[in-house]
Amino acid sequence: MSRMLLAIGFVVVGCVLAPGVGRAADDATEEAARELFASAFAQAIEAPTRIEALERVASDFHSTAWADDALWVLGEVAHLSGHPERAIAYRQKLVDEFSPPGLEEFTKGLPPYQGSDLQRVTHVLELTGKLHYRQGRRTLVYNPLPMVTHDQLARAFLTAGRYEEALEHYENARSLAPIGSLYEQVYDRSIEDVRQKLQVPQDTEVYIKNPAADETSGAPGEPAEPSPESPQQDNQEPTGAEDQ
Repeated sequence: MSRMLLAIGFVVVGCVLAPGVGRAADDATEEAARELFASAFAQAIEAPTRIEALERVASDFHSTAWADDALWVLGEVAHLSGHPERAIAYRQKLVDEFSPPGLEEFTKGLPPYQGSDLQRVTHVLELTGKLHYRQGRRTLVYNPLPMVTHDQLARAFLTAGRYEEALEHYENARSLAPIGSLYEQVYDRSIEDVRQKLQVPQDTEVYIKNPAADETSGAPGEPAEPSPESPQQDNQEPTGAEDQ
């Protein structure tokens, strides 16, 4: 349990940093990564060629802003094509190697983003007034990708009967939920369900709240379907925050 809680602490710390913190690539390398990433979505490109290009971005251009985008797309493609173990591997790598991961605006205009969990969650956050929040005199944008990915991993492990791993990722998702939000309730129920499967005592602590998070204003709305990611607390540095 102590190792689990320590891992969550790293997740929480990562989520107060902007995407790309700690990564440094020169302009030429960034441009090469961008071009290779974009080439994966050229018209009439075959699926194996697309996967190869994206995997090259994730490995050969790991220090650029496009590596986490490539891993995210690979995870989505693997999931939609019926390869859950591949999807788990890509998504686990995404949350393990990027603190925190975030998507470029270019990626949000691509087909994999349309109808994705990430797009639906972003839409719910916008409808409920949780996508933008104030920090001092700035208006910032919450990055839902880390929580969405942990939720996806939790559900994949749950389906596979790997309950301990599912619980770990649900706790990570829960730790990122804003105080008083709908997503706290969603993940509380999910954690309770997995506890029952594991027969974990009810008083066992299975998540850590971000100690730097303050209570957010505004009541969350009910999404069309309980989607993975949850909004960020006020006064908490977001993952991939942007000045508006």
